Amino acid sequence: MRRGGKCRLVTPQAPLPRGLHRIVLGPQPIGPSRVRLRPPRIDDFAYWRRIRLRDRTLIEPFWVSSELDWSARHTEKRWVRECLERWTQARARRELAMVIEVDGRFAGQCTLAAIDADSGQAELGVWVDAKESHRGIGVLAVAMLLDFAFGQLGLARVTAPISPDNRRAARSAELLGLVREAVMAEYFDAGGRRADHELWAVVRADVPADGYVRTWLARWDSRTAAPESAEPAGAQPVSRVVVAHVALRYAAGTARRALAGLRGPHRVTLSDPAWPGLTVHSRLRESLLAWRGIRSRRGLVLTVSADGEFVGEARLFGLDMFDRNAQLHLRWGPTAPEPAATCATILVLHFAFDRLGLYRIAVAVPPDDQWSTLPAHAGLTFEGTMRAYRGPQGDREDHQLWAVTAPTRHP
Repeated sequence: MRRGGKCRLVTPQAPLPRGLHRIVLGPQPIGPSRVRLRPPRIDDFAYWRRIRLRDRTLIEPFWVSSELDWSARHTEKRWVRECLERWTQARARRELAMVIEVDGRFAGQCTLAAIDADSGQAELGVWVDAKESHRGIGVLAVAMLLDFAFGQLGLARVTAPISPDNRRAARSAELLGLVREAVMAEYFDAGGRRADHELWAVVRADVPADGYVRTWLARWDSRTAAPESAEPAGAQPVSRVVVAHVALRYAAGTARRALAGLRGPHRVTLSDPAWPGLTVHSRLRESLLAWRGIRSRRGLVLTVSADGEFVGEARLFGLDMFDRNAQLHLRWGPTAPEPAATCATILVLHFAFDRLGLYRIAVAVPPDDQWSTLPAHAGLTFEGTMRAYRGPQGDREDHQLWAVTAPTRHP
């Protein structure tokens, strides 16, 4: 929230390298084993399914919710679709999805998602075969990915949302030096319900001088137990018919989503009888793209006017893939009265929840911002402080994290 001119886009720190879908990291020795990170392959299906079904009780409580049974979520078609989605996101340089390979065996996945070159930020996710977790494999895989993120990708901040109940993941984050910055209310729909998640993060200033891999290996006890013998996959390779079928459906679904982005509120005009001269409206060129705009790099920009004069802007952006979470950035002109700014903020929140169907809206506010009290007045709750966060205006500094969810939004 800044007082001044209109919203502007930050310039990228540096262009991301091409070919993320072909990146291979390692192999990296750890004790008697060697760990490699590589892109997923269709033929990984049998190993992926076997491990995921065996470790269900350890994974499902923290995995994205679904109406499908756990077994039905791990079919050939599901794996092929996941591979297609991962490859697509990697080619677009929005995600780096890697398979964790231990001595040539599939042993889990490690992902750098929501990569944003403009802000230099990304989100980390990982799961590991339970039979390998006690040997430091998962921590090493994350260390390898962090070295790549802060090195070749040039990122400045990497986050990891972790369930408060997932103490093993939190312990691994601590071992690597991640800092618990906030508790995000109802951030993720996992295990069948919306649940709070802790925000863990690491910034460039935290990176060890020797890098994460060398630092972790120096601490790791090389006397750990030897790896267990590999189990048979127990399944045949995925058939070409299944791959072709899923690929066609995936392409059709991508086209439908692109067309669906053209639907939605054609002209956004918001008002409140308590402020007869106050209006919040979309720009003409964005009127047909309201829903798609939130998914775009720019976001959906709404102009706030008082008696026909510009007083500020609200930008909804950063819509995630699963949970209807988005971010809101507010910028006010020098003539904007605080009560009007609060009213406009509430109007935008109602629009986001009631008409766009969003569930959680987060706002990042620099601590010294003169509008720092506005989120509380608009019904948002303070959750914590994000270190070295690059906001929409391009300033990399600590930001307060405020958020509100649909059931508790301001009346």
